[in-house]
Amino acid sequence: GSIYGLNPQDEMTASIEITQPLLKGAWYPYNSARMRIASNNKLLASQGFHQAASDLIYEVESAYWQLSFAQKNHQAKIKGRSTAVENREKIRIARDAGARSSVDLVTASSQLALRKVEFIEATVLARNARDRLLLYLGDPKGESLLTRWREGEDGTLFDRIDVIPTSKTTNDNYVPDRMESLERAFRQRGDYMQMKTLVANKEIELEVAKNETLPQLDLRAGWSQHGLAGDIGGAYDSLRSRDFYSWSVGLEMRIPFSSRGPQNRYLRVQDELRQLKFQRAQLENEIVVQVDQSIRNLQSQHEMIQDLDMRVDLQKELLSTEINKLAAGRSVYYNVSVIENDLVESQAQALKAKAGYQALKTGYLRVIGILLSSYGYEFSDQELSR
Repeated sequence: GSIYGLNPQDEMTASIEITQPLLKGAWYPYNSARMRIASNNKLLASQGFHQAASDLIYEVESAYWQLSFAQKNHQAKIKGRSTAVENREKIRIARDAGARSSVDLVTASSQLALRKVEFIEATVLARNARDRLLLYLGDPKGESLLTRWREGEDGTLFDRIDVIPTSKTTNDNYVPDRMESLERAFRQRGDYMQMKTLVANKEIELEVAKNETLPQLDLRAGWSQHGLAGDIGGAYDSLRSRDFYSWSVGLEMRIPFSSRGPQNRYLRVQDELRQLKFQRAQLENEIVVQVDQSIRNLQSQHEMIQDLDMRVDLQKELLSTEINKLAAGRSVYYNVSVIENDLVESQAQALKAKAGYQALKTGYLRVIGILLSSYGYEFSDQELSR
């Protein structure tokens, strides 16, 4: 309000003026853009956490199953080395007694050397697999290996930790439904939800940029209430009586000489949106391929396990037969060693395939975006989508 003191008359005025943009800067989409982008940015943080946590769990589980295979393989190699030592000693005694040839002893010695090499490789593999898993778990006290090394620690803390996997591998035929898998992937994968949110943000930016290329056209409306009297008190009473008023309604348009800046911004945002949509299409293609490959790998791995188990059983039978022939003097130890090497290799392949099958299951859950929910952590729809 304003007060004008004019002698001999005083005037008091209360005014209100409303401006409503009709083109540039007008209406809800433009004015709510920042709030909608801020809301989407909150979603992006939640979606990013979902994807990062899913990736971390996948890496930990993969490391776990690698350790599971490595330890079983190491135990098998210990047993193989012990058997090779026993066989070499038996053949040496038999050779000294004239029941075995020197060639058999050389073969048995070669087998022992091979089993020792396999044992060393298996030991290194098991230790490396342990280290990889423990790196994800970290030191319970939060100390780094660098700190411990500087404090004079001999080796690393990991060398004093014995990790024993307790989960068992399963050979059940896990065949997911492709349609359901794809629906889940496009509904629950964190990276895809992030991409959709980024596109949504850019579409909002494009709305704003397009609006800012318009001329400024404002609807203006005003109302004034006047109070007239010989003194201020009387003017105030007259103002309250609402006897004297005025109003106005009009349009105001402002057109700049050049709109190059807003136009350039609009074209830039339009190009960025086009790039994001292209990236989204690429990601959609990758997700479909990843789901198909994951299902295909599960099926082929299960078939491989069945074939390897059958091969192991057949080679055990073949080895038993050859050992009997050797005892009857109808074979040589070299033939036994060849079959035994094939058996050991097949057993290692079977162990690795079974551990790999478990990792593939984890990979499938990650690909379709439900790895976290399989552990009981659920994201609400509001946390993952608009």
